[in-house]
Amino acid sequence: MPKSSVYVEKINVEVVNQTCSACPSQWDALTDGGDELYVRYRWGYLEVSWGVMGEKIYGENLGDNLDGFLTYEQLVARTGHIINWPETCSDEPGPLFLIDLSKGTSKALISESGEEEWKDGTNTSDDKT
Repeated sequence: MPKSSVYVEKINVEVVNQTCSACPSQWDALTDGGDELYVRYRWGYLEVSWGVMGEKIYGENLGDNLDGFLTYEQLVARTGHIINWPETCSDEPGPLFLIDLSKGTSKALISESGEEEWKDGTNTSDDKT
């Protein structure tokens, strides 16, 4: 019986944004066709899917079960055979949230200026636990 092969065009990503740097390393991307990709590396497993809950496009075990850090360059190297990635990635992991379960409150650290600025208005290191 002859072997068959399926040709699949590479996915062209126009914009990619890193939403979390580690545990998991995570990216959101937008293709040239307007589709969303979700990329996550956690527990040593790299997965690329159509959107957060969509069909898996790619999956591979890369590290041990405690590994959750992957660089953009490593992502491109592992998935470049199926995805054309932009040369650069926006690095916007977002604010750090601290949650006080005893009070049911949360605070967001916004550090664009390099200074600690807490969403509730405080900027001292006393009230971050």
